[in-house]
Amino acid sequence: MSSVLNREQILSSKLRTTEVEAFGGTILVSEMPAEVLNRWMEEDILDPETGEVLTDRISREELAVTIIVDEDGNRLLEPKDAKILAQKSAGDLMKCMNASLDITDFGGGENPTPGGQSESDSSSD
Repeated sequence: MSSVLNREQILSSKLRTTEVEAFGGTILVSEMPAEVLNRWMEEDILDPETGEVLTDRISREELAVTIIVDEDGNRLLEPKDAKILAQKSAGDLMKCMNASLDITDFGGGENPTPGGQSESDSSSD
């Protein structure tokens, strides 16, 4: 049996990474930090009078900025890079997201979709 981690070990642990073939080469993607997954899963809350979306759900390109990392596990991109990524391949962004969710081990293999539905929930519509 492995030893039990203490508080310092838990708080200093690093996110796991995996290689992904995207954007014409190999990049490293980290598992999804909890705060980012929470923003991805957030359901839209609309202003009842204006219909304006009041939630701060993260976009695919903003998500990519948070999960594309260097060899030390540090973020490789800056928030301003999300605007540039928005013009790149949606397929490559999805590869990054899916790889991140796979190593995050979210929900026993079902990748979540925005708004809190699993892929199997959203495919039955």
